[in-house]
Amino acid sequence: MTETTWNDAARVRVQRNPQLAAHAETIMYDWPEGDAHWMWVATGPTSEIVDWARTVEGGGDSENWAPELISTGAAAERLGVDRRTVTGWCAAGRVPGAERTAGGHWRIPEDVLDRLRR
Repeated sequence: MTETTWNDAARVRVQRNPQLAAHAETIMYDWPEGDAHWMWVATGPTSEIVDWARTVEGGGDSENWAPELISTGAAAERLGVDRRTVTGWCAAGRVPGAERTAGGHWRIPEDVLDRLRR
């Protein structure tokens, strides 16, 4: 099939499948993978495509999605504060999703940094 044909097949599938249609804007974006993307959308497992779309959209409710965790030092540098300040926020429960490693160090979801800047 040509790219246009795969694109057409993908478009029809997305329109007819409510689970895919809910993420149509993401799925039908002109991704650089081109033909490979359209072929996957046209033939791939619906659950896999939906999980991927949720991840791209930042939904986080996909079982396979997890935010990147960064150190308190990296977070402090990005926020322009001292590392001990970030550690204190974590210990006080002010950083959503912050986790302690087995060694006792805090790790912070990278996507939380924008909320901490406010």
